[in-house]
Amino acid sequence: TYHLGNEMIWREDESLLRLTELNMNNAAAIFYPEWRKICATRSIFIPDSIFIPAYAADSKAKFELSVYCKTLESKMDGPSSKFYARIVHVISPYGIDNCDAHFCPVNLVMGSMLRAAEKSHSPILLATATFPEDAAAAPPDFIRLPLTRSTATEYTNTTKALPVIQEMFDGLQNSGMQYDYVIYTNVDIILHEDFYNIVRDQIRAGYDNFQFNRQTVTGGNINSKGDPYTVQDLDEIFSSQEMLLHHGTDCFVIEKSILKKVDMGNIFIGTLGFANMLLLQTSYFAKQPRKFGTFETNATYHFGNDQIWREDESLLRLLELNMNNVVDL
Repeated sequence: TYHLGNEMIWREDESLLRLTELNMNNAAAIFYPEWRKICATRSIFIPDSIFIPAYAADSKAKFELSVYCKTLESKMDGPSSKFYARIVHVISPYGIDNCDAHFCPVNLVMGSMLRAAEKSHSPILLATATFPEDAAAAPPDFIRLPLTRSTATEYTNTTKALPVIQEMFDGLQNSGMQYDYVIYTNVDIILHEDFYNIVRDQIRAGYDNFQFNRQTVTGGNINSKGDPYTVQDLDEIFSSQEMLLHHGTDCFVIEKSILKKVDMGNIFIGTLGFANMLLLQTSYFAKQPRKFGTFETNATYHFGNDQIWREDESLLRLLELNMNNVVDL
């Protein structure tokens, strides 16, 4: 085929530029994840002799279809996109004495959240629900939600202060924060740096409630140098080949209207009982729920599978109390 010249007059025609913008919005509207995957694997090249300033840094550059894909991705991740979702991620950390002197999973977890937020294609709100005595455990980047109810305030036979999860959800909903989806993860769950982008992909796919099963990192909490893992070792964790699957649920993504219907009563976190009830309720109220297996997304990590609660009598007693709370619902 032939064409006379390559003037690209649309570059100088404001009305055509506006129509181009509208058409790119139309393309973004149908740019579902399956198209996104195909787009990322195909490339269209033009001759080296042609220079296109809008897409190339020099005359030797080639225009690839991937540029088109990235343009559509940016539109999907922008506030004007119908796929755009405001996300808040909440955890409930606790303070650890002399944390710098030994392995501190809480610091590692929050460090992974900050890194994933930096890699996110769109802003993420990070929040911590803490008791006053644990408030200093959260970095200043996190929004703080105060907690008052715990197993220590509700029961006379324990001093362990495990948070009541409904107070966490109520505090979030009364906080004034603007969000469309809530992520809740256990405080020992480490995030992959692409975690929030993976979450957005599933939201675009139409899931209004979903969970990621974690990967279990074998070999304990010691890195390849023989030192306790820190935030500086996240790449080593991500690249580890020593992973095991895990069947439990410790990462929840919940659409806002679903969370409003959830009633967890007096159930508290930190023992068995709460995760299955949260899974049961959110799945019941969801239109399109899904639970992703351990190696489907590779989105989260956890060190070992010790189940220390099996050897802790106080936690076993709290487990019994929590199961009673479940029965009450």
